[in-house]
Amino acid sequence: MPKIAMKAALTATTLLISSAAMAAEPNWYVSGAGGATWFEQADSENGGNSLETSFDTGYVFLGAGGYRFGNGFRAEGELGYRNSSTDKTQVNSGPEFNTEGNESALSFMANGYYDFDVGMKIKPYIGGGIGVARVSANDIRINGTQLVDDSDVVFAYQAIGGLGYDLTQNITAFVEYRYFATLDPTFNATNGGNYDSQFMSHNALLGVRYHF
Repeated sequence: MPKIAMKAALTATTLLISSAAMAAEPNWYVSGAGGATWFEQADSENGGNSLETSFDTGYVFLGAGGYRFGNGFRAEGELGYRNSSTDKTQVNSGPEFNTEGNESALSFMANGYYDFDVGMKIKPYIGGGIGVARVSANDIRINGTQLVDDSDVVFAYQAIGGLGYDLTQNITAFVEYRYFATLDPTFNATNGGNYDSQFMSHNALLGVRYHF
C-alpha cells in the first residue's frame, strides 16, 4: 500500500499543481486543521532482531497557505505535526512488551487539490502532496530499557480526500481523511547500531479555510 499511495500522491500532486499554475486570477487563502491520527504498526530491525511496535491514537495539527483558482484547482504549502505514544512491541515474533515513549513527524509539504463544483455549498475534493518530514523516535523504552532516541529527515507523501462547506463567501469548513507516510527512517539506536523503522498513518481532520 505505501508504494501505491506514494505513486498516486506523486502523480496527483504533479498534475494538480501543474494545472493550477496555468490558471488566472489567483485567490490567496490560509487554513488550519486538527484531529486524530492512527499510526500503522511499525516493523523495525535492530541488531538482527525484528520488532513490531503498535501505537495509541495520537493527534495531528496542520497549517497551510496557498492559492485557490477559478477552475477548481488549489495549490498550497503546508506545515504539519503528528504525535502518537507507543503501546506494545513484539520482539522476534515472540511475546509483547509494554513500550514507553512516542513517535512524531514534523512535515513540510507541497499539496495540490481539485474541488468538485456540484452546485451546492458542499464541495467534495481530492488531493495529494509531497515533501519532507523529520520523523522522531522519542525516548522509546521496552520494559524501562531505552531502545532509541533519535530523528531522521526523509521524503514524505500523502493522499487526501474531503468535503468542504462554504459557511460564507470567505470561510469554508472542511472534514477530510489523509493517508500520510514517509520513506523508511533510520535512527541511531542506544546500543550503537541502527534502528530501521517505518512511518505510515491514517488521519481524520476538521478544519477551516479563510479566503482573502
